[in-house]
Amino acid sequence: MRQAIIIALMLSAPAIHAMPAPPKGSTLGDQRTDPSGLYSIATGPTLAGHPPETMAMTGVRTRQVSTIPSGDANLATLLNYFRQAYENDGLTMAYQCADIDCGGFDFRDSRDVLPPPEMYVDLGNFMYASFASTDSETLAELILSTDGALNYIHISEIIGQTDTQLDPAREYPKQPSDPWTADNLLAALRDHGHVALAGLTFQSGASRLTNGTPQIVMALADALKQTPSLQIALVGHTDSVGSADGNQSLSRNRAQTVANLLTSELGVNSAQITVGGVGFFSPIASNATDEGRDRNRRVEAVLLGGLD
Repeated sequence: MRQAIIIALMLSAPAIHAMPAPPKGSTLGDQRTDPSGLYSIATGPTLAGHPPETMAMTGVRTRQVSTIPSGDANLATLLNYFRQAYENDGLTMAYQCADIDCGGFDFRDSRDVLPPPEMYVDLGNFMYASFASTDSETLAELILSTDGALNYIHISEIIGQTDTQLDPAREYPKQPSDPWTADNLLAALRDHGHVALAGLTFQSGASRLTNGTPQIVMALADALKQTPSLQIALVGHTDSVGSADGNQSLSRNRAQTVANLLTSELGVNSAQITVGGVGFFSPIASNATDEGRDRNRRVEAVLLGGLD
């Protein structure tokens, strides 16, 4: 699940967008504008040795570093400042995490950050947030860290125009020739880090399942019961129809429905399951077609740990 989601280009003139001004008292450092290319924001953490899930776009990227004395604002205050600025500009938060929850060094290494001494990242004390506009013309990510005396602010923005389509580099386990079993499901999780739970059918716009329990869900239950150390996240996804907030809530509720099925009906220990939802921010197919939207409406099992 951790390969980048590549979003194909239908590029026209860049949209007009003003990067949020750093808070009062900040000092502007390095700023670079990179030529048109494929750039990304993270929409998930680094887990089980897999790079973070991303949303990518072809466009012009601007990266900027500024600093502010640590006594003037802490990292959480800075994060709220920029979140409000982006939301006022019509962007929605796609993902947020902090240091070890992001994935520590592996996560930091996956992000294209301007080098020191302009930018400093304490791997034990940094915050990350990514944002996307609903018109699919702006992606942004924010990295905040501190050296004790100064807080460092790194902003990266990509301005372009996108049409989402399947990423050929995004590897999904193929349906096995035989039915899903605990063994081949565990192998798929070990090899790919994630498995889309095919066969789930939800009531339109709701989180209630309208069909029986698919074979892959029963195989997942068997895998979890046979491997008590196994830890997974159930992550819900939607198509792009509707609001960002509504879809994020719907995606999490659908993942929770699957979690309830596993624990209440199939006897899985709830301590092995974490539930989340990312709405429409992580498509695997074009939202311009019925087939693509159907593929994007899914729940994935993501490996968190517990497999050798």
